[in-house]
Amino acid sequence: GTGIITEYVLKNLCGKYNFVNILDYNSEKTEFRGYPVKNKDNYVSAYSEILIIMNRNPVITRNIYNRIVPDLNTIKILDINGKQLKPEKKKKEDVRFLSKEEIKDAVNKHDVISFDFFDTLVTRRCSHPDDIKELVLLYAKQKFQINDYVEKRKIAESVAEKKAHDSNIFDIYFELGNVYGEQIAKDLLDKELETEKEFLIPRKDMIDIFYYAKQLGKKVYICSDMYLTFEQIFEICNLNSISIEKEHLWVSCEKRASKANGSL
Repeated sequence: GTGIITEYVLKNLCGKYNFVNILDYNSEKTEFRGYPVKNKDNYVSAYSEILIIMNRNPVITRNIYNRIVPDLNTIKILDINGKQLKPEKKKKEDVRFLSKEEIKDAVNKHDVISFDFFDTLVTRRCSHPDDIKELVLLYAKQKFQINDYVEKRKIAESVAEKKAHDSNIFDIYFELGNVYGEQIAKDLLDKELETEKEFLIPRKDMIDIFYYAKQLGKKVYICSDMYLTFEQIFEICNLNSISIEKEHLWVSCEKRASKANGSL
């Protein structure tokens, strides 16, 4: 990718590693920070024998592999641990392998359609959700000389969850205020929300299916197990052109229930 995280990696590691190309699958850029950019039209020519997918999230790694392997079937592809990746046998019931038309066919057969929100209708422009916290950490270091934000943020979330099941982001930052003080915690909260909005982008194919279901007159719901509040997620819907009736948006921290245990 050609985003802020790649820029940070290049700035801090270019002297230690020999970066050859930047792969940004859908990009029209030809250069990024002095390095040639390869996109879906020319990235095959960038590799000869071995390609390593540098991503710590195994699900994202697999998705990248599934996207590029048809074009690179003569190249050995490894994950970040050096394990060779191989094609998965398609399972009929595995929704990851369903085409857009197959999902539409499933929509046709049901009266009520429920969509998850994160990584379904929208996704983050980073490899892992925790990368958002790493970016907030950079901000915390620069402004407050705080070096342990990520660890303290995780502890605060755990404490908040123990006090109130399906806690929200305000519960989390209330606990963080006991560590850094109320004003700093509020500043970091605002930065996290700002970064979330900046890095969230719509998943076009899924939003097409979302509106396809609505056009058919289906009852369409969005259900999310998330610490962001109803109002925050509703705002993100609007920012990404996702039109949902308020009564059809169900958020775990508002309902104090979750999809994970079947109570939402």
